[in-house]
Amino acid sequence: MIVFIAIIYILFMTEPIKHQGWRWDEVKDRKHWEIPDGYVMNLIYELGPDPEKKIYDLGCGIGRHTIYFASHGYQVYASDISQDSIDSTREWLQRENLTAELKQGHFLDVDYPENFFDLVISMNVLNHGVKSEVYQIMQKVLKMLKPGGIFRGTIRIKDKNTPFYSNDIKIIDEQTLMMTKGEERGIPHFFAYLEEVPDMFKGFEMGYGAFVFVKIFTSPFTAENLTTQLGIEGLRFSLSKPSLEKDIKSVQNDRNFLRAQL
Repeated sequence: MIVFIAIIYILFMTEPIKHQGWRWDEVKDRKHWEIPDGYVMNLIYELGPDPEKKIYDLGCGIGRHTIYFASHGYQVYASDISQDSIDSTREWLQRENLTAELKQGHFLDVDYPENFFDLVISMNVLNHGVKSEVYQIMQKVLKMLKPGGIFRGTIRIKDKNTPFYSNDIKIIDEQTLMMTKGEERGIPHFFAYLEEVPDMFKGFEMGYGAFVFVKIFTSPFTAENLTTQLGIEGLRFSLSKPSLEKDIKSVQNDRNFLRAQL
């Protein structure tokens, strides 16, 4: 009887997660989101001045990285679940007399050929989903990258023993919350456990410096804020797709080494 009631609750009482984008019309100051991230900007030195290189901006927002790479002469592709984001990016491209291929939709519904991109970037995007989706996205990116291609982005992480601490949230499960206020309300936020990271990026090459630990604090960045806030923890990552068959064993060794350190 208890099991039956639980099933009924799951089917009829829980709200399905609806995928939606940021409410950009509610963002009072977009300046921060118009400036390319320095972690992304230096990639032009790794790519070199090659107009044949193809770059995919996964979750482009209002276009800061799409514009940046297009202005450096690369073939740029971008997608976002928000139509407002796509419209803003297109308008910015037109103002700068630049071109890029834009698609609106959830990443798992946006298709590109396998072994197609030299670089995929996804900054402050991959956490906007549930666990199963995040794992699917990682493997889809791996397929779309050319051998030797780069995947650079961010994920959020949390300790298993640390509960979510904000009041303006709805807890979906122990690793996922949903904002109830602000421009991100209604959008799921997934937080990975550190020990999950090696399996999350299964198949990628993880060299020295592949992950950088960061903590995000609420501005203004005063001494009081930095000492009284817990901060949101995350990882910046820079990974690559193995370029040769013989690299597969090396990738497995990388995962085993990383798992041993966590």
